[in-house]
Amino acid sequence: MLLLLFVVIRVGLDEGGDVERSLAVQQALNEIPRQFQSPAGTWIYRRTVPVPSGQAELLGLTFHASLEYQRVGTFPPVTATIFIAYCDDVRSMAGHHPPTCYPASGWEMSPSEGGRFQFSHPSERVVKGQLYKFSRKTADKTDLWIMNGFFDGKGNFVDRLEDAESLAEGSLFSSQAMFQFQFLFQGDFRDVDIQGYAEEILGGIPGSVLVGGVDGGRRKKT
Repeated sequence: MLLLLFVVIRVGLDEGGDVERSLAVQQALNEIPRQFQSPAGTWIYRRTVPVPSGQAELLGLTFHASLEYQRVGTFPPVTATIFIAYCDDVRSMAGHHPPTCYPASGWEMSPSEGGRFQFSHPSERVVKGQLYKFSRKTADKTDLWIMNGFFDGKGNFVDRLEDAESLAEGSLFSSQAMFQFQFLFQGDFRDVDIQGYAEEILGGIPGSVLVGGVDGGRRKKT
């Protein structure tokens, strides 16, 4: 079974450029640990996963982290690819919103499975997301679970695109700046499995990453 953790962010500078902010965001991404450990499970770094050039161009990536991890002691093996970045205009996220982009790519969204996700991070931030299940009819039926959410430079999370647009109005960065994350789980999973894996990994991500490493251009203490 394959577990993909996909957290999307796109980093953009304002017209005058903000070197301090850019360095802080990149430093925060560099702080993602090589091991996530919790009482429930441990994840070990395996490799850096290249981002396809076409995808990078589409998302306008400047800074990002794309790392693959494997859960220790799980059989069949479960791996997670973690991809993190920042977006300077929340309006550009509409095309990458799971209910829009995955059906357009041939995936059928389940109307009855999935729901809201909430996790209390050790930094005392509350991570919110929406869980979706998609299926594709092939020779071997494939299931894809996606946990999607949004957060601003203060570490405030919302689980709906319309709420992200409202939250972006008070962003510390540009008037439309916002972070987006997606966790993709491909294979035969239960929703409780997915939530458990996501909590294990999220619990190991430093709080500084959840605010992009900055607060009004200054590093956040966690």
